[in-house]
Amino acid sequence: MNRFFKTGSAESQTESGKRDPISFFTVIWKSKYTIRIILLLMAVNIYVMMMTYNPGWYPSNSYILNHYLLSYELTFMPRSLAGTVYQAMLNFMSPKSFFLLFLFFQLFLYLMLTLYFHRCISQNDFSSGPDFLFLSYLLLPSTYMAFFDFGRLDIILLALAFAAILLIRSRWRCALVLIPVMVTAGVLIHEVFWFFYVPTIFAWSVFYARRSDKKSFLLPVCVVLGCVVSLGLFFLMRKNMPGGGEIMAFMSGKNQLTHTSDSIMSFSMYAGDGVKPKSYLDHFNEVFFTTSAGMLNDLKASLAAFAVCIILPVWIFMKLFDAGRDRQEKLKTVLLFLASLSPLGLCVIAFDFGRWCTAAMWCVFLTLFSLISVYHDRKISIPRGLMIFQIILLAVLAMGKCTELCFWRF
Repeated sequence: MNRFFKTGSAESQTESGKRDPISFFTVIWKSKYTIRIILLLMAVNIYVMMMTYNPGWYPSNSYILNHYLLSYELTFMPRSLAGTVYQAMLNFMSPKSFFLLFLFFQLFLYLMLTLYFHRCISQNDFSSGPDFLFLSYLLLPSTYMAFFDFGRLDIILLALAFAAILLIRSRWRCALVLIPVMVTAGVLIHEVFWFFYVPTIFAWSVFYARRSDKKSFLLPVCVVLGCVVSLGLFFLMRKNMPGGGEIMAFMSGKNQLTHTSDSIMSFSMYAGDGVKPKSYLDHFNEVFFTTSAGMLNDLKASLAAFAVCIILPVWIFMKLFDAGRDRQEKLKTVLLFLASLSPLGLCVIAFDFGRWCTAAMWCVFLTLFSLISVYHDRKISIPRGLMIFQIILLAVLAMGKCTELCFWRF
């Protein structure tokens, strides 16, 4: 085995001293009861998702659909990669068939995340309540909001981040090539990928870097390379970006979805004042100088709900930090946790507070479950009172309108 793929001190070890590889598709279940619970939750989730769609099998959020009307046919501009793929696929299928395919992709991603998280906790050596973490994930309000908001580009970004973390943990040779490509593709789909998942991807690449093996630093370098390339392309795209009026005219001409016609003019993310695109400085000024008291309350509610959701995860992160074998391992654990909070930084740029909190929740749980798998031999006892308290809070947040009110401005 190549030195780059040698097992480091932080990687899980079997009793024989060899690394226990992650077998993602060969899930080892603890009991038939667990399987039944997972299938039941999946069935309920699919049913609720179906109920959120209109009869035409299109996403009900017209603003989201507007992203698919932008493509490189107009010019090489930001957020147009998904629309370019969509327009190309319309040569082989109808819009209805495309979004039906997207629906199955979204459900498949949800299933893979569910299986992965369960796989991670099935490897741990907690003295109590390991399955609680899995249940906590399934109850997360942000989990449901992210998947019910069908068609949003954030789902594609999550899939890219999930695949990148799996590649890093498996430490395949192809990761050195695929990770920079994934980072660049994510930024071309939507530039928020830099804030959403790139810090977490970079932190995981650093996690497996070791001073004793210089080749192990190739992966962090490749992640940085992907960031540099995507940054250069992004500045080029912003330079080529046409005015808002031209963008609106192009979108109207490419509109194959009749129920988005009324909302095209409200697609102010690009149109701005109709003459030139809205800049990030405009977004910043809106948040800090035109924010109303109601929006500030929305921000407080979203951050409060986020804090409630990560009470137990933060506690486990602290225990994993205390269980670190050396200073370097502890620092890497802290880096992973801080990187998972990076999406919250977007709260100073745009009003989609619930959206940023949801991305942060995905990062926190992707990192936490993966760390639990890596540190499978660390004995951590979860207080029963803390588990009950957290599960009650999550259940309350997942009920009725509470999710919508707490994770506002999604």
